[in-house]
Amino acid sequence: GYWFGVDPESTLYEAQKENLVHTPSGVVMPAIDEERAFRFWDAWHSYLKNCGVDFLKVDNQSSFSHRASGVMPTVEAARISHRALERSVIKNFGGVMINCMGMDMENVLARPTTGVSRNSDDFFPLQERSFVPHIMQNTYNAVWHDQLYHCDYDMWWSKHEAAVQSGVLRAISGSPIYVSDAMGETDASAIFPTIENDGTVMRCDHASLPTLDCFYTDCRTSGKLLKIWNRSGDAFAVAVFNITENEVTDSLSLLSMPGIDRSTTYVIYDYFRKAFTKVTAKDEIPVTLESDGVAVYSLYPIFIENGEEYIMLGSTKKYVPIASRNKVKTAVSALI
Repeated sequence: GYWFGVDPESTLYEAQKENLVHTPSGVVMPAIDEERAFRFWDAWHSYLKNCGVDFLKVDNQSSFSHRASGVMPTVEAARISHRALERSVIKNFGGVMINCMGMDMENVLARPTTGVSRNSDDFFPLQERSFVPHIMQNTYNAVWHDQLYHCDYDMWWSKHEAAVQSGVLRAISGSPIYVSDAMGETDASAIFPTIENDGTVMRCDHASLPTLDCFYTDCRTSGKLLKIWNRSGDAFAVAVFNITENEVTDSLSLLSMPGIDRSTTYVIYDYFRKAFTKVTAKDEIPVTLESDGVAVYSLYPIFIENGEEYIMLGSTKKYVPIASRNKVKTAVSALI
């Protein structure tokens, strides 16, 4: 039914016309009646399931209010339509679905069961420096969207001018990780730092969020670096991005990450410099990045056993190893 509804001259229309509605907007779409709309979606989804499809991403949801305008109040229409859609998704795919382009309140508050929702506009790989608006949207939308959904930061390309920045963003995002590479155009080395060695996605506890000093700062114009953080249990990660066209020097304050323990000493790991340092929550770390540069740090709390300091260390080959299931007890003296 996308992008302009079902073609009334099509064989699909003839097969499904009892389950469709002509709207005042001029679009023919699934009926705004739960049973009829369910029959439409079930016919489509069962076909996809038989083809071997195992999950869905349902796009363009926020255009619904325009398409349904004049049929009934759009809030009520959205509730009916989401119930029909998700009944079919549960039946055919066990409820595994990403909601996409659906951050209008009519959609956000109408979904009965699905819990994953796109957090930004599309990733546009062919637009120059498109990573900048992409990371801005994902960083600041997550502040409210994370309160309701598991945020999806969208697909990316592993062969791209922003592949490293995109990989770091996905690794710290708490989001699903998936690429839309053309066939034969995948660079596995760009993907491996974002996942476990067995392919499992390492997900932090929630969506990544701006540090407190960036919360009300436009880092495109302020001469500041954009810093976003996440946590996994008592360990933290922070990624730093230069989203300007000039070199920028700034500082990373650990206290700008809510929840950091002021009384704990941490070992911080700089992924790109491959360096370990001991820090306290009161420390500030100077960071200089060239245009479109990126840095990413992991902070491990130090524990003491039999007088020896240790951390639970994730793989240093991963961007955000604090989220790994495969941490190893490691003496601090062996690192620093």
